Amino acid sequence: MNQRLSEQKANARHCVAWGRTCLLAVVMFSLVNQLLLALGVDYHFLISAAVPYYADWICLKINLTGIVPTLMTLGSVALYVAYVACWALSRKGRVWLSVALGLYGLDTLLLIVFTFTLLENPLSCVLEIVTHLACLAMLVMAIHSAGELSRIRHTEWHQHTYDTDEEGFVEEKVMIDTEEPV
Repeated sequence: MNQRLSEQKANARHCVAWGRTCLLAVVMFSLVNQLLLALGVDYHFLISAAVPYYADWICLKINLTGIVPTLMTLGSVALYVAYVACWALSRKGRVWLSVALGLYGLDTLLLIVFTFTLLENPLSCVLEIVTHLACLAMLVMAIHSAGELSRIRHTEWHQHTYDTDEEGFVEEKVMIDTEEPV
């Protein structure tokens, strides 16, 4: 039983780590995309936040100036800060992974709307949509695995075993897991 629990715990930790890594990769590639766009490079990484990139891309394409691009840039920075906060706080529980899932899910939805309403060739973004969906799937699996870790920890804390001592009396032994939470 303990062998199986430790294997489940290791698998769940691995899955949570992959979800957190995916979230961090989204932030890093998004920042690189913003830099490439500012430098005039017409290339972007697919695993990134789409809304800030395309908002800035539209501003550059139609030569928009003034307060609107500034507000869009501030919104992008706020979004990246939220992603980083979710990544950092996700070690404490799955709530922050759920917040990141919501943000990235909204980003994916807006990418789909943008792709099929504003682009001349929607097929050009299909791979980007697929990578967004893959990242969403990884976040969902990480949330599920974080819940499994919580369940396993709860099981370990409340696992009772009964044993008989030398005189035949039944004694209760409580197993306590002293590991820190993920």
